[in-house]
Amino acid sequence: MDIESRTLFDYGFGGRGTKRPREQENQENQTIEEIFETIKGKIYKWTFIPPDSLNHWLSGISYIGQTMQSLDKRTTQHKIAAKRDGKDYGLHALYILFPNFWKIEIVDERQFTGPQPEARAAASTWMNDRERALIKEHGGKLKNMDAKLKQTLNLTDGGQAGDPKKNWQKMQAKTRAQWKKYSPLFDAFFHKHGHVNVPQKDTELGSVVPQIRSRNSFVTTCPEIRTYLEKRNFIWNVDEEHGNIIKEILLSYDNPNKARTYVEKLDPESDWAKRWKMVRHESEKEDEINIGSIIHSIRSAKQFVNDPIFRAQLLKNGFVMNVDEERRNISKEILLSYDNPNKAQTYVEKLDPESDWAKRWKMVRYESEKDNEIKIGTIINNIRQRGDLIDSDPDFFETLIAKEFKMHTQDAKKNQERIEEKRELHRQKEKALVGREDKLILTKWTT
Repeated sequence: MDIESRTLFDYGFGGRGTKRPREQENQENQTIEEIFETIKGKIYKWTFIPPDSLNHWLSGISYIGQTMQSLDKRTTQHKIAAKRDGKDYGLHALYILFPNFWKIEIVDERQFTGPQPEARAAASTWMNDRERALIKEHGGKLKNMDAKLKQTLNLTDGGQAGDPKKNWQKMQAKTRAQWKKYSPLFDAFFHKHGHVNVPQKDTELGSVVPQIRSRNSFVTTCPEIRTYLEKRNFIWNVDEEHGNIIKEILLSYDNPNKARTYVEKLDPESDWAKRWKMVRHESEKEDEINIGSIIHSIRSAKQFVNDPIFRAQLLKNGFVMNVDEERRNISKEILLSYDNPNKAQTYVEKLDPESDWAKRWKMVRYESEKDNEIKIGTIINNIRQRGDLIDSDPDFFETLIAKEFKMHTQDAKKNQERIEEKRELHRQKEKALVGREDKLILTKWTT
């Protein structure tokens, strides 16, 4: 105590220099000052909100909790405990599987002020009652993590009561009882086919397998069922494996630019055939893959090429995304390489097999065409008769004309008329393009 705050009584003297009575001193020493505090009781909620594409059966389920701490601190404790404890059930198990799909919020809070013990007791009583009420309102404690039910992720009824372990054991017992109905059917399928990737058309298991894949039915509650399936060659993501096989086959080709009708015949004993058998669609054959149709889908719908690693490797192997454009480019380059591009209609360009043109032509030629030959005479005739290559490329046309290319070889007047016709066509196209651009700009300014 500071000397300035002391009184005469602190030195053993009463008022007017008299000593303080011992009885009064004892009473004052026994007096304890009550400490008041303010407690904030909070009820918080974690809500599982996965993307619609996941189609998860527990979407929208909540966990209700209570705390006197800040929400951030309590949330951090949950996340640490989830990673540390490795639970197979409840909030922590679902958080480990999907850590990014949660809405965490305070749903109710109340402030209690009073003597220290009483304030905390009052806050605890309120939080217990409120937590129980909200858990009940949301469907009660967790009943089954493998089913879409009105329930919460809470393992007790709330209010710091109940035994989570016993509750989980009840759910496991219920799941194992349900699994007993299906395990003999899976065993029979495995012994016949060597895997348990049952197709949807199967009347007994066709609806069960998709639920296991998309919802983790059975395997969330009972991890031993997951082990059972995986030991029997169960594939969790059929579409991914289906795509992986196709990618591997495409990357195995020296020339992946197969014709649209091309079909890959699989060796029945090969790894590809065994894997394909487990994931093929019902409309597909066990030992055949329509690679030509897939290549067409890659070019037209960009199938598979959203995988940057696969796309880069495929292009490195010589795959051409736009075959018609590449054919036109090769033809233009060859035509512009001539001092005189007015070749006869029967003229054929013989390509050096080691040349860049030959390597590129090999990737895009039609089945009726040869690797090292291009019928340039036919292409020139189509330029004159149909406007191939020149109608859509005025720069190429002007460069060709500068090399004294003839649009009509017998009549100089008709040749000049056709040249002017093409130039007028190009002007009209340019004018129409500018008009569309102006209209687009105007639309943007007025909307």
